[in-house]
Amino acid sequence: MRNENNKPPEDFIVPWVKAAEPYSDKHMDIAWENPQIIRMMSNENLLAPSEHVMQAIEEAARLGNLYPGSGPQLRRKIGELAGLTADHVVLGSGSTDVINFVVHTFISPGDDSLGVSAFASNAAEAAPNASASPSRPTMSARPASAEISS
Repeated sequence: MRNENNKPPEDFIVPWVKAAEPYSDKHMDIAWENPQIIRMMSNENLLAPSEHVMQAIEEAARLGNLYPGSGPQLRRKIGELAGLTADHVVLGSGSTDVINFVVHTFISPGDDSLGVSAFASNAAEAAPNASASPSRPTMSARPASAEISS
């Protein structure tokens, strides 16, 4: 895929990303090959799920053919813990999903923004009027414009 300047997308990757080591999941293979190693990485838990949790998973799996609702009971319980109502609680599939909600709520196509494309599913969707130059990238922040140069 090429852009209007006929440059490959790789030419627009910032230098610190190009220089970064790719993620390696070899530690997972080592852990599986050595079950005696205590696994304290990748959000793993030393304890297996309790019987109560396994029953809840089985019960939820039986409803897997149905589209999920907005989680009113969960939102209400989270709201109560925070001293809020369920209307103040938003659920999403991870922090990136919730950040996307915020971005799409407050930033319109054509608005200048800083760092939005990191959370968008498509850079053109996030900043359709953005331009980049590998030699001198510029960005502007919303609402006050500010230029950042390297």
